[in-house]
Amino acid sequence: MNKVKAKKIINLLIGNFIGVYNKASYLKPDAIITLNNNKDLYIEDNNKEIQKGIIEVSIFKNVILFPEFSVAAKKDIIENTFVNETLIDRHFKNKFLKKYYISKINTEFVTSIDKCFSASNYFHILIDTLPRLWALRHPFFEDKEITLLLPHERNNDILTLIRSLIPENVIINKASKYKRYFCKNYIHLPYLSQPRIKTNNKIPSAGYIPNEYLDFLKNSAISQFNVSETIVPKKNILISREDAKIRRVINEKELLEALKPYHFEKHTLSGKTLKQQIEIFRSAKNIICMHGAALTNLLWVNPKQCRIIEIFPVNSESKEFYSKHAKTLDLNYNKIEMNSNNINSDIIVGIESILKLLNQ
Repeated sequence: MNKVKAKKIINLLIGNFIGVYNKASYLKPDAIITLNNNKDLYIEDNNKEIQKGIIEVSIFKNVILFPEFSVAAKKDIIENTFVNETLIDRHFKNKFLKKYYISKINTEFVTSIDKCFSASNYFHILIDTLPRLWALRHPFFEDKEITLLLPHERNNDILTLIRSLIPENVIINKASKYKRYFCKNYIHLPYLSQPRIKTNNKIPSAGYIPNEYLDFLKNSAISQFNVSETIVPKKNILISREDAKIRRVINEKELLEALKPYHFEKHTLSGKTLKQQIEIFRSAKNIICMHGAALTNLLWVNPKQCRIIEIFPVNSESKEFYSKHAKTLDLNYNKIEMNSNNINSDIIVGIESILKLLNQ
């Protein structure tokens, strides 16, 4: 028996054991709430064109929740924005081998914000995951007791930020990866980092996130981590990836030497606290940075007061991660694209190209 046939038989046995989810069929929400035109949450006229569109919160009654991926299911139908075959197959396998059991949540409402790659990735935590909590501040939820299930470990900085973003009526519950949860009412929170107008480009970006949330996040973080509100953006910053395994600047020493007349400071961000990263970016007048999660920290810069030079190893769709965000903040954004094998290659950067941008 070949491997393909064996896999089909195993999948059939697993399907008979737990029930097969039909990925083409989706739950219809029992209720939909919109954030639009709520003066405290989202006013379209206060946002740029790419930030506009309907923001909907879906509520599903009597569903089983897999909090590790924010997958809600009812018999053979599912609801999840980022679900794919690999994730569902993984749940099939885990349930069959580990015998997932169902735990009941006592609060009337339950929600979750995780997906498979959001647990430890700085970009996805701050741009995809945490903005979803904004919807819990809708007046509809203010008198409801809500449980937020978090199956992944969080460092203290992220937990502190989460607590500052959620209303007082939301309880954080450490969920098990190997449990399912029965929910009377599951709140499926929207991804604010996704486009809400018709587009062929589905790449997430902070550029789609409403200004109301961006302002709230910045103010919450500055308050929670005691960041000075009087920091003046006057420093020139080079973000180094010398301690990374990919996307390093091979000629970084030569670049720093060429930048001496401009008084650039070199910073590596690994190991730095969230407060330190916020302070570095809020103090910046010019930032040079290789494409990577470090540029998530554009969340903290002063609008209209910072120039960004982002370096790309190769022309890639992922360049829109930060260019759209810079546009919504009215930053002076510039990109330099180099020729390399792929997006993760180490490169020799064109020093003359950077100096030309700095002298404009």
